[in-house]
Amino acid sequence: MTKQPPRLPLSYEYHDGAVLQVDIGPRHEVVIHIRLDPVWNEGDDSVRRLRFSAIRTFDDVVVFFRRQLPPEVSGAAVDEVVAILRLDKGVVGLELSKLGVVEIHTSKVMEF
Repeated sequence: MTKQPPRLPLSYEYHDGAVLQVDIGPRHEVVIHIRLDPVWNEGDDSVRRLRFSAIRTFDDVVVFFRRQLPPEVSGAAVDEVVAILRLDKGVVGLELSKLGVVEIHTSKVMEF
């Protein structure tokens, strides 16, 4: 049996969270705006942001996010978070339901 990588230790549970917006740049950074799923967050459905900075694989990450489809209705979700995993030291795996999986090579992840 293959062992699944551990989830990235974060303050909130992002599983089933709605990705509302993705900001790319201006430097080698990406900020993902996620509405929390209240089922996994004790009723909290607030919007949180995850900032990945100093991304060493920035070009690949940009290509991944540029494939997203714009929401049909303003405020609608672009995608949904399946998992945020720690694949290796300095490597985060972000899995979204529509876009799939991207490896983000960064040692800096900030929640706000």
